[in-house]
Amino acid sequence: MTLFLRLSLVLLPMVSCTAQPDMAWEKLHLRSVMGLHACSSELEAPDPFDAPGPYGAHHLLDGDLSTAWSEGVEGPGLGEYVYLAVGNVFPEKLHIANGYQKSPGVYEANNRVKTIHVRLYAGFMIPGEVTEVETVVRVRPFPQNHVIPLADQTGVQEFNLPFRKEKAAAFVKECRGDFLSEFASELETVAAFSPSGEVEPEFNWIVQLEIKEIYPGSRWDDTCLSEVWTEEEEQAGKPLKINEIREVYASDDGNFIYVKTNLPEPVILVDRSVEETGMGLPEEQHLALALMDVSPDREWAQVDFMVGQEAEARVEETSRLYYVPALRWVEPEAYGNPMGLYGFEEKDGKTFLITDKGETDLNLLREQLNL
Repeated sequence: MTLFLRLSLVLLPMVSCTAQPDMAWEKLHLRSVMGLHACSSELEAPDPFDAPGPYGAHHLLDGDLSTAWSEGVEGPGLGEYVYLAVGNVFPEKLHIANGYQKSPGVYEANNRVKTIHVRLYAGFMIPGEVTEVETVVRVRPFPQNHVIPLADQTGVQEFNLPFRKEKAAAFVKECRGDFLSEFASELETVAAFSPSGEVEPEFNWIVQLEIKEIYPGSRWDDTCLSEVWTEEEEQAGKPLKINEIREVYASDDGNFIYVKTNLPEPVILVDRSVEETGMGLPEEQHLALALMDVSPDREWAQVDFMVGQEAEARVEETSRLYYVPALRWVEPEAYGNPMGLYGFEEKDGKTFLITDKGETDLNLLREQLNL
């Protein structure tokens, strides 16, 4: 089953520049929940000694598109950033899930990133240099950085990073030699407590992602990212967790359409309050949701939107088609702008959407939309 949209972007739109390397060491204090990370700000930031917050940078590493990092400053968060440790293998590709992909409505309601500044750092850790809540990493910036344009689209976007691998290897070698020399005393102290009498600093590439431009949200001025990983991390066996659709169902109160997956908690496909706000309905009008049908393979759902007024019995009803694995609403233009949707049928191993204009082959539609 294909779970996410993949958008491969060529290198031409990426802006690259080379800076003079700063040979001084910068000390980063990285949290270690889900992986090493830090951020300049986060929405509803907790006390450092408490459990991680609901919008912390650890959500970029949890393999779950229904969670997100959200910057926490006033305004759209231009200049806010995250640091992520991505392992000791040189990162050649970067995968980014833009926005807050908890549901299509939540995605549209929050800001998404339009361009992002990517910097690489060589990071070294002295074994044992940790506290209750963080790990100390000393870093030097790699003398190349890039600005990447992101599409305003759900799913995962894939980018080739045009950093020079040979130059990076030489850079790491130089940094390692300097680190061993400059922190020899600290390493000797740690080695004295090692059974072998020797100790090696741990190396990690650190990626910094800085928000440069945004796509504005319809409701909130918070800029979000859902997931980030490198090609090497994926090859090392870091799967995304939303990889099984078990059930699509409506909540008892009618406020949500949920997707039951292999995750402990259900994922929101449609949020009534978010959709109602996004539609800009006047106070006297209200939105109701109805899950009308789910395809036999559970990859497609028909959700009816019913707008009514308390003092009147008349209700305006429209139907929406959702591609469940990507938590995506499919624009009606993609399947002929039908006036009515009448559920799904499966014939000869294919799934069809029944409309007032006839049948739409959803297998073919999925291929055409690169879902």
